[in-house]
Amino acid sequence: MIENHHTITVNTESNGYNILIGNGILNDIHKFIDPFNHGQKWVIITHRNIWNLYGKELSSTLIINQIAPTVIFVDEGENSKSLKTAASIYSQLIQLGCDRSSYLLAFGGGVIGDLTGFIAATFMRGMPYIQIPTSLLAMVDSSVGGKTAVNISEGKNLVGVFYQPQMVLIDPQLLKSLPQREIYSAIAEIIKTASIYDHSFFNILSSIITSYNETGDVSLFTEAIFESCKIKSEVVSQDEKESGIRKILNFGHTVGHALETTLGHGNIRHGEAVAYGMLCAGFISNKYGTACGLSQNLSENNWQALQNLIHLLPLPDIKIIDTDQIIQIIRHDKKNMGDIRNFILLEEPGKPVISSLVSEEIIKISLEKV
Repeated sequence: MIENHHTITVNTESNGYNILIGNGILNDIHKFIDPFNHGQKWVIITHRNIWNLYGKELSSTLIINQIAPTVIFVDEGENSKSLKTAASIYSQLIQLGCDRSSYLLAFGGGVIGDLTGFIAATFMRGMPYIQIPTSLLAMVDSSVGGKTAVNISEGKNLVGVFYQPQMVLIDPQLLKSLPQREIYSAIAEIIKTASIYDHSFFNILSSIITSYNETGDVSLFTEAIFESCKIKSEVVSQDEKESGIRKILNFGHTVGHALETTLGHGNIRHGEAVAYGMLCAGFISNKYGTACGLSQNLSENNWQALQNLIHLLPLPDIKIIDTDQIIQIIRHDKKNMGDIRNFILLEEPGKPVISSLVSEEIIKISLEKV
């Protein structure tokens, strides 16, 4: 089965690595990680429920490489992506005798990937890690690009570092056990990626989502995972630390992160918040685009197409929100540069613009309209 996979190469200034995508790749992991194994300690960071589902399968293939990893369990939920959790894991790594040559395996969704990457970047000033994402959102977004972070009370991902993995291994078959709400949350990130980079990919998403709505077949997303990872790898390879073009990957995220912080991570999923953020950005692009620095407003047809695509997702009802609180959170967004707020808008699908001219009043209007 090792032959039946796609390989995408990410080339960054700090580290180049491969993303491997293939159904059943979990059974062949020993073949891919063998070049990294030199008898050092291996530690898997995961959630207990994921381990109960797939831990035996992962362990059995690692044994082929004579790897007997220690497993550290983290509670589910965004609250675990914290400095407190990181400190606890640092202590466990020291007790295990880990050093800078030890390897971490991030085996889980975005929380596990972000947290493990942050720990790898900071423990003893850096140790290697491999991403094995188990959620669709992590497969198409957070596992690729080396963004690692933890949350603090003031907002999401405000403490972190850019730190690339040694490899990303993606097995779409793991999605079969994923709750449907998590699938839909991740689809929003796929829509985001297509919206800012590839008009043709954007155009085919409607049929993929509609087919999934009718059948529930997660295998429909295999090609979308590949396309999303390919796009993100191209962007990250050009701009590892988000000083330029990589900012376009934040389409929908300025408002999205603020909604997550305001409503609570237990009440709205990341992708759901990003979906509302894209609606706000699309509305602004359509109604105020040229006033915000675009050469043209997002056309009515393209604005309608974006809305239609997002409305294929069963988003939670968030009619009651505190717009003043949203604005306050946006003021402290990590993507801001001093007093300059970077907001990603669209002239058309595949043509994003990084704008610093979106006023707070316009953001409030967009929140009220969508």
